[in-house]
Amino acid sequence: MFDRLMLLLAWVAALLFVAAGCMLTYEVIARYFFIR
Repeated sequence: MFDRLMLLLAWVAALLFVAAGCMLTYEVIARYFFIR
């Protein structure tokens, strides 16, 4: 039970980290094209 919970939390943290990275990359690219 506890191991499954920790695995779930690890997956959620990883997905949030990837989502934040994608949003940050998208914002940088959008700003780069918007400035040009």
